[in-house]
Amino acid sequence: MKNKKKLFKGIFDVLFILVACMLTLYLAMVFSGAVIVGDDAAGFAYEIKPETLIPIALIIVAYMVFTVLVSKKQLKKMYDEKYGDDVVQSNSLAEVEKQENI
Repeated sequence: MKNKKKLFKGIFDVLFILVACMLTLYLAMVFSGAVIVGDDAAGFAYEIKPETLIPIALIIVAYMVFTVLVSKKQLKKMYDEKYGDDVVQSNSLAEVEKQENI
C-alpha cells in the first residue's frame, strides 16, 4: 500500500510540474498578443518546426535516461558504502545461527 501511495505522489508531482510549465508557456503566448491566432501583430509568430522539435525532444529524453542511470548507480554505491558491511555481517550471523541450531 505504501508503494502505491509513493507512486501516486510521484506521478502527481510530475504531472503538477508539467501542467504548471505548460500553463506558464500558454499564458506567456497569450499575453504577448495574438500569437495563438497566427497574427503577426506582436512582431513574431510562434511556429513548431519538426526539424527543431525532434532533436530537442530526443536530447531531453536522452538527458532524462542518463540522469536516471547515473542516479541509480550513485544510489547503489552510496547504499553499499552505508549498508554493505552490515548486510554481509547479518548474513554471516544468520549462517552462524543456522549452524548452531543444526
